[in-house]
Amino acid sequence: MSARVNRQGLARRIPPEVRREVRRRSKFGCVICRSGFYEYEHIAEFADISQHDPAHICCLCEACHGRVTRGQWSKEYVRSKYTELQRLGVEEAGHPSGPLDFHTGDAVLAVGDLLYAPAVATVLRYFGDDLIKLTPGKGGEPGMISAVFTDDEGNAILELDENEWLGSMEAWDIEVTGTRITVRQRKGAIALQLRLDPPGRIVLERLDMRIGAHHILVSEHSYAVGAHIEGGDPWWFSPQLTITKALDWAVAIELDSSQKLRDRFRYFSMAGKGKWLASPDERFIFHSPAGVMVPEFEVSIATGCSFRQHEVAAGARPLGGMRDAVFHRSAKDLRKYIAIGE
Repeated sequence: MSARVNRQGLARRIPPEVRREVRRRSKFGCVICRSGFYEYEHIAEFADISQHDPAHICCLCEACHGRVTRGQWSKEYVRSKYTELQRLGVEEAGHPSGPLDFHTGDAVLAVGDLLYAPAVATVLRYFGDDLIKLTPGKGGEPGMISAVFTDDEGNAILELDENEWLGSMEAWDIEVTGTRITVRQRKGAIALQLRLDPPGRIVLERLDMRIGAHHILVSEHSYAVGAHIEGGDPWWFSPQLTITKALDWAVAIELDSSQKLRDRFRYFSMAGKGKWLASPDERFIFHSPAGVMVPEFEVSIATGCSFRQHEVAAGARPLGGMRDAVFHRSAKDLRKYIAIGE
């Protein structure tokens, strides 16, 4: 008899839809300690079961699973904790969480082909609030990434806080496999996919995030920032830049009022500071250090930075088409799609 099949002929691998239901019932973490790094545990003896039943499978972290395997905890104890957890509300249960490795002091979040680190600490600022911020460690201290990620409806789905990730139990699904954390907001719709690349680095493999009237799409290879327009397709902006220097208040991606962005540009230009290029109506402004900005849509990239510009594309495109372009095409083809729709 194969070790992968029990005496009832049942394969050890749990079907995806059952695993998803187990994660939901386990509230996306270990049912005992709430670690977000887990394994699937058959509470009933696997040798005797004829089907994978979510009522008899739960999530356990490696440490808690080991205690069961060594006989320190009984299956009955695990079942009692699983039953208890399912009765608890969101706040009572506690968020699933997992430690992040920034022990070297480095703290980098890879955002497509926007090359901003290590010059810039604030990755995303929304009308004055820092939603994603890096804090490199000093004097032997670990680094840190603080972040709030939302889905395409603006609901918070995962946070990075004090060297830990915290999952939202309001999410449709949170799956952890190896170094990858995937958050789905519905079947087939990935809102966030992080790849942990320790020490000190996290890669945004996929982000489909709405913040107010703005939208951010990121893959491992490209990114685009959009503004939703009433009665029309969203307008998108995707400059490929390498940031070389930055002021203390610099921001990689800034969303703020049109007036504030224009005032910043005019302040620098009237003072004769930096270098700039702007369209006659100031719809598009390229200024070092004010930023690469489109004030009409409240978007500025590389705010407070000196940078090398490689490619830039802007245009109105449907959200579905943009998702396909960002997630499934090269960065060059994405910008071609934004510019000419092909």
